[in-house]
Amino acid sequence: MIKDFGFCVYSDPKFFYRVAKLCAKYQIFIDQMIKHGDSTKAYLAAYPNVKSNTARVNSYKLLQNAAIVAAIKE
Repeated sequence: MIKDFGFCVYSDPKFFYRVAKLCAKYQIFIDQMIKHGDSTKAYLAAYPNVKSNTARVNSYKLLQNAAIVAAIKE
């Protein structure tokens, strides 16, 4: 059974902690986007151990997620 909690979806409760951490990182990204509007900096705040080029590419991918964009616009 697939469970949907906003934009954090998981299919097995035993993965709750991993998914909760993922959701927390998404929330950090969203909060940082609201704060300063720079997606690369927002991604680096959520995932501090990645290279800036990786952050640029992955932040673009996150901004393709409609739920994340909607949360930023709220």
